[in-house]
Amino acid sequence: MKTEYFDKYVDDVCRIFRINKRTLFSKTKKHHASRARQFLIYLCSLRKIPNVYIQTLLSEEGYDVGHSTIIYSIKNVRERVKADKDYDKIINSVLNMPTTNDLA
Repeated sequence: MKTEYFDKYVDDVCRIFRINKRTLFSKTKKHHASRARQFLIYLCSLRKIPNVYIQTLLSEEGYDVGHSTIIYSIKNVRERVKADKDYDKIINSVLNMPTTNDLA
């Protein structure tokens, strides 16, 4: 079930940030790609996906990160949400979109 949410969030993040999956899971530290990855991690944390499972899901996509990166990403996006209400709107719209299982 958590994998389905992760996959949905990957698609949503790619659409929102206008990048492809390859860029999202690349090793690049370019601002646009790193923000998108942080956003993905934050969405997963809001869905209560455990950090270790987020690491596993990212690793399965070819992007290996440590626990500290997961924590940093969550903190970073949380601060951005407080400073920019548009982030909050985007997050809520993604979280409120149904998944395939919700429609069945």
